Amino acid sequence: AYCAEAHCPVDGQVVTEFTTSESRPTDDKSAAGGSKKPATAAGGAAGAHDDQPDISSGGKFDKVEKEFKALLANAAELKKAWRSVDYNGNNKVSLAEIDKWIEEKYPVLDHKPALMRAYKKTTLRDGDGDAWVEKNEFPALLPNLLYFNKAWDAFDAVDTGDDRRVDVNEFKAGLSKIGLNLTAAEAEAEFAKIDKNGGGQVLFDEFC
Repeated sequence: AYCAEAHCPVDGQVVTEFTTSESRPTDDKSAAGGSKKPATAAGGAAGAHDDQPDISSGGKFDKVEKEFKALLANAAELKKAWRSVDYNGNNKVSLAEIDKWIEEKYPVLDHKPALMRAYKKTTLRDGDGDAWVEKNEFPALLPNLLYFNKAWDAFDAVDTGDDRRVDVNEFKAGLSKIGLNLTAAEAEAEFAKIDKNGGGQVLFDEFC
């Protein structure tokens, strides 16, 4: 998908192993790696060409990201967190249980499209392919929740029609919101790359 392929900078920092959707961190060192390409301020300097997108969330996820990093660095605390989401104690959690946990404990992450993508990434790509997030898959769920919520935040800013679709005009008008500074022709070419099926509308799945 667009953001993952481009390794979009997040909150002024390049995507790290912690925030990228391809990560599976296991300890406190997992936030240290990733792309070294310097981030660019939204829109870049006047007239400057910038074709690297930037998911800028204004720091709204900083608190929860710090908490998730601390959980992943502390096995005992991670175990406590798992127990808080595994409501019935059967060592596997459903999408509904994760949704309830997010609503109650992390409302800043309560965006259903982002939750669904994080759940699918965790179960189908990081996990064993079944319909449950199991205890050993929980460390992958946390960074996935952050990544897809940051991607949703950027997508929602560009989607001025609030129909959960972005057309080429919205994309061109919202370039500065995702840190792109392109000519009209370049923007249309970039949009075509994201719009894999050529339908003229980019959905969140394609964007993130």
